[in-house]
Amino acid sequence: MGQLKENRHIVEIGLSLLSDAKMLLSFWDHAFLTSTYLINRMPTPTLDNKSPFFMLHLQFLDYNFLKSFGCSCFPFLIPYNTQKLDFHSKECIFLDYFTSPRGYKCIDPTRKIFISKDVVFNELRLPYTELFSS
Repeated sequence: MGQLKENRHIVEIGLSLLSDAKMLLSFWDHAFLTSTYLINRMPTPTLDNKSPFFMLHLQFLDYNFLKSFGCSCFPFLIPYNTQKLDFHSKECIFLDYFTSPRGYKCIDPTRKIFISKDVVFNELRLPYTELFSS
């Protein structure tokens, strides 16, 4: 019964993330991965108000790296560039956390996914409907 409750919790948070960012259900996998990532880092009463991450690694977390799902972001793109005059960055949407190596997963309007640890975020802007209007 506990596992079913946890799965329902992951789904509810994932759907909330999608709804808040006004993103389509086709991004459900990223939303559910992000919700799992967040749940594993949130303190829970069942673990004496410690997070599952803490119980596994015995280290406290720095929550400053957490960002709003679906927010505007500008990843460092030079490693992805094929030509010298390509832009060094462009507006994308934050999709998920990438753990190995630690970084952020971002998607541009052409649906190309970038993974970068060097990303500038604008968490006040949720541009999905603007960038993906077509």
